[in-house]
Amino acid sequence: MKLFSLISSTAIITVLPISSFCNSKMADLEGRVSGLEKTHTNSVDNPIEHQPNSNNYNGGYQSSKPSDSNAEYTGAGTDMHPKTVLDSARGCRNRNMPYFDLELLYLRAIEDSLSYAWDVHESGGDRVIYPKDQDFQFKPGFRVGLGYNFGYDDWDLRFGYTWHYTKVHTSVQGTTVFNNGSTNGTIIGTLAILPLNDGSPVFVAYERGKSHWQNQFNVWDLDLGRNFYVGKHLAVKPILGLKGALIRQHLQAFMYNADRGETGQQGQADLQVPFENALTRFKSRFWGIGPKLGASGEWELGAGFSLFGSIHSAMLYGQFKTKNFITARVVADRVDPDSDRVGNNEGGRIFDDFYRLRTMAYASLGIEWSRCFWDWMNFQMHIGWEGQYWWQQMEFLNFKDLTPDGDLTLTGVNAGFRFDF
Repeated sequence: MKLFSLISSTAIITVLPISSFCNSKMADLEGRVSGLEKTHTNSVDNPIEHQPNSNNYNGGYQSSKPSDSNAEYTGAGTDMHPKTVLDSARGCRNRNMPYFDLELLYLRAIEDSLSYAWDVHESGGDRVIYPKDQDFQFKPGFRVGLGYNFGYDDWDLRFGYTWHYTKVHTSVQGTTVFNNGSTNGTIIGTLAILPLNDGSPVFVAYERGKSHWQNQFNVWDLDLGRNFYVGKHLAVKPILGLKGALIRQHLQAFMYNADRGETGQQGQADLQVPFENALTRFKSRFWGIGPKLGASGEWELGAGFSLFGSIHSAMLYGQFKTKNFITARVVADRVDPDSDRVGNNEGGRIFDDFYRLRTMAYASLGIEWSRCFWDWMNFQMHIGWEGQYWWQQMEFLNFKDLTPDGDLTLTGVNAGFRFDF
């Protein structure tokens, strides 16, 4: 009997769930248990609310608003915070308008390895050499730009052009002494070097020399950025864009009245220089384009004044074209007609054409004043300092140095204004 009762009970328990007799009750029980697990409070005054489902149980559970954030809750089933867009730092907020800017530049362009002569001084058996470099000077230039402030997320796009031109002159006069009845110059030409003495480059002494250097600097910028506040009085503008450049350089060196009787060294025969004057001309042209990355910032001081700073760097891939002409000029009756050395109006030429990746960096600091008029026109003016560094722009080849290396820098002041209209 007991065995029969046990078998009967087991059969009933097994058949009832299969026959769906207890489905609703079991679901009811599961819902109640789920509701009990999720129905709790963080504190007495901050209960967590739950949205009941169709069966009046908490199947559609929503997590509470994060207590450590002021951000608006994003919705059911997630603990993610919404993305925060920082306030725009435009001069006139919520205005989509074009703008124009103009800067006047007063920069000094300097390039390495442009020394054209050595000024040799001898006193009491001591010899002191003073290299003669170009007379680098400050020259004017300008930067102009046109842009537009977009409505989408307060981004702006700007296209700008920078122009600067340098032309400098320098000269050196040596002290002439007499050595065995001949004129001995004390200026050594370091650019006007010709392959003498069976093709070996030789330094020749001259009585005087002069040099000219020109640098034509053209740069284009296309910038995309967004100016926004990161503090109550601090704004930052990341910049992403493109930079293009065209840099032309011309270098000339003139050397006069060569010492035509060079004394041989270490038992070598004396060298007879077959010319009196030497002229050398160098030309270099570089164009390139590449990506640009940077940022600018403003620290508001009050009354419309603020300190500003800007930095960016770019990598430009482009082409170098270089030319070098060297000419020796002599007096006809002082040259042996049968000489196999350089004769009248002879010299040499070197050409090169290659592609390279070049890097540049820019930095600027200053003070500015800005104001929004009538809630639609913004005016801004500034004055500051800037510096630019262009790596490996000196590519003038000569018979002495076939692997030249020199960097170009521009430093000085800038002053300008900007209209948003």
